[in-house]
Amino acid sequence: MNENSMDNGQTDAARREDAARTRTEERLARERRYDAAGAVPPCGLPPAADGGLAEVRRISYGGTAGSFSEMAAKRMFPAAERVARRTFPEACDELEAGGCGAAVLPLRNTTGGAVDTVYRLLERGLSIARFTDLYVEHCLAALPGARTEDVRTVVSHPQAFAQCSKAIGQHGWRMEPADNTAFAPGIVRAAGDPSKAAICSREAAALNGLAVLAPNICDTPRSDITRFVAVTRGLIVTPDASRLSVLVHLAHRTGALADVLDVLADRGLNLSAIAARPVPEKPWEYSFFLDIEAPAMAPSALAALRQFGEELPMVRVVGWYGEG
Repeated sequence: MNENSMDNGQTDAARREDAARTRTEERLARERRYDAAGAVPPCGLPPAADGGLAEVRRISYGGTAGSFSEMAAKRMFPAAERVARRTFPEACDELEAGGCGAAVLPLRNTTGGAVDTVYRLLERGLSIARFTDLYVEHCLAALPGARTEDVRTVVSHPQAFAQCSKAIGQHGWRMEPADNTAFAPGIVRAAGDPSKAAICSREAAALNGLAVLAPNICDTPRSDITRFVAVTRGLIVTPDASRLSVLVHLAHRTGALADVLDVLADRGLNLSAIAARPVPEKPWEYSFFLDIEAPAMAPSALAALRQFGEELPMVRVVGWYGEG
C-alpha cells in the first residue's frame, strides 16, 4: 500500500465520520424543535389516559372452551361474558359488529414468534387495550388406550407445531393443521384413530375425553410464554399503561429504520419488540410494528410520536396499554 492510498483511506474515513456527525446533529436539532412544539397529543391520541375498559361486559375469543385464548380471556376479564368464535378473524368480526366490547388474541410466542394472522387483523384498525403473558404447556393427547409409539399424525394449530418442533421432528409425526389448538382434541376424538393425537392444553384434552400421553412437549418446557392482547374498536390509553405499540411505514431509503431507532434511543425509550409486515400494493416495502416501553402519556414518548408523525409516511398508535 502506497502513501497516497493510505491518505485516501484516512480521508474517506474522516468524511464518513463527518457525515455521521452531521446527521446526528441534524436529528438532535429536529428533536429539539418537536420538543418546543407544545404538548398537543400527536397521532390522534386522546388528551389523557382513559379507564374505558371498565365498561367491557362481553368479550370474544378464537377457539373454544379449554383453549389458551379462553384462559387469557378469563385472566384479563374475569367478570365478563365470554363468546367463543371459531377463528381469530371471526372473533374480531364479532367485535367490529358491536357484539362485544373486546376480542382476545395471541400476539406472539417466545418460541414460535409472531402470530401473523393477528398482525394482519391489527392492520384493520383495531387497537390493543390490555395484555397478559400466559405460560403455555402443550400436551400430547390421544384416545384412551393409545400409546405414544402408536402416534403417526399430530393435529394442532401451526403455531403449536412451531412451539413443539423438536418432539415432532424426533418422532417423525405428520402434521395436520387445525384452526385452533382447542379444536384438535375434537378432531382426534371424531377420527377414532389411535395413531392420531392432538397437541393441545390439558383442559382441552380433558373436555374431549382424551388421555394425556406426554404432559409437556414444548421445545422450551419451562419458558414457553404467549403474549395475549385484548383489542377494541377505538383507541383507549389506559392509566396503568406500560407498553406503547406503533405501526409505521418507512420511506424506501437507506437507513430509514435506523433513523427511527435513533429517535427512540435519543429519548431513552426501550424498544421491546419489532415485527415487519409487507405493505399491500407496494412490493418490497414494509411496515413495522414497534413495541416500546413507556408509561401512559409519557412526555418522551409523545415527543417521539410527534416527530414520527412529521417525518414518516404513515404512523398509527395501535395501543398504549397495561398488563391485566
